[in-house]
Amino acid sequence: MNQPLISKQNFDGLLQKASQLIGQAKELNDEIQSSDQTQFEKMKEIIENARVAQLNLGEQLEQVMEQLDKIAKISEQKKKIKQLRDIYGKEINRYKQIQKNLIEEGYEIRRQTLHRRSTQTQQYKPNVVQSTVTLKQSQIEQKQFEDLVEISQLEIDNAVIKEKQEEIDTIEKDALLLNRIVNDMSTEVNKQGEQLNEVEMNMTTVQDNLKVTVKELDIAKQEQSKTCKKYLWLGLIVLILLGIVGGLLTWLILHIKHEREANKNEDDDNNVVNATMSLFIKLINL
Repeated sequence: MNQPLISKQNFDGLLQKASQLIGQAKELNDEIQSSDQTQFEKMKEIIENARVAQLNLGEQLEQVMEQLDKIAKISEQKKKIKQLRDIYGKEINRYKQIQKNLIEEGYEIRRQTLHRRSTQTQQYKPNVVQSTVTLKQSQIEQKQFEDLVEISQLEIDNAVIKEKQEEIDTIEKDALLLNRIVNDMSTEVNKQGEQLNEVEMNMTTVQDNLKVTVKELDIAKQEQSKTCKKYLWLGLIVLILLGIVGGLLTWLILHIKHEREANKNEDDDNNVVNATMSLFIKLINL
């Protein structure tokens, strides 16, 4: 009796924990998006810290969602899980876009910085040997200086683009990994949800068909009742007509019989009169 209640409590607790993890992912995205950092190294640090934090949240959320999938039984619970996945999916896409924007901004700052240093290097190149003190005053490290001496602006651009693309590819891989929680893990749940929906649809169809059948039976019953009444009235009319016809036939037969009897009596009377007259005539002749 207490098992469904315990399962519901476990489900609600896990659902709340999953919501909290997704909330942390959202807060992390908000924090990155609101960053006004303009130093490249600091921006790279923010990007890397965000990656580690989001992947850690993703791992925790994956475990919680697995447990939710196992204990979710009714369609309402499965709908709540799907809603969480949809929300988290949006945060993953948001994380990816924010990180890309930050990478674009950071590497644009790096590109401009390298261009300035390259320009300075080209200006100071003729006096590299003689102007060591001046170069140190420019606060550019000697090793960076020597590396930039032989690098053109085009080479700088290509190097920055390559490094930037590597960072973006890493973010893309992170997003794919995190999206597994939304997509791959939900495949079985979707199948179960589809099966449940199919059962519910079939039950609804059966109920609808049952209602239609009952309605048709009611209509047929009404039609049958009307037909019975119709035949009853028709039979009654036929009986009345037969009664009338029978009465007429009886009257006609009796009338004919009466006439025959009347005619017979009249003939008998005529015969008596004729016999009397004949006898009377014979007596006279005597």
